[in-house]
Amino acid sequence: MRESARKGRVVGLFVEGTRQRSGRPGRAQPGAAMVALQEDVPVVPIAIYGTQFWRIGNFAPCSIAYGEPVRFEGLPKGGRGYKEATVEIERRINTLFDWLADVHARGRPRGLTPPL
Repeated sequence: MRESARKGRVVGLFVEGTRQRSGRPGRAQPGAAMVALQEDVPVVPIAIYGTQFWRIGNFAPCSIAYGEPVRFEGLPKGGRGYKEATVEIERRINTLFDWLADVHARGRPRGLTPPL
């Protein structure tokens, strides 16, 4: 991941590391924060809503929201920095997820802008 980020490539990962049975985003793991801090690259928080309702033969609508890129300048490149950045990444993903839940509750109107 670090080498790809260093070379300017997009690195995509699900920060929880596994699917969540609850249907809500789970606790973020520090991998994305570590890459962002070590390679001085931004993280673009993304939330997906609706796939938790998918069943065989019933693929409910889903939506994806992208947040603003965030950099973690000033945080140390180590455990404390990774922890602080991970908390912020998780907070932003949850904010987007909750916003998408509201969008779905309102019938998925178009043209809305995700929160920052």
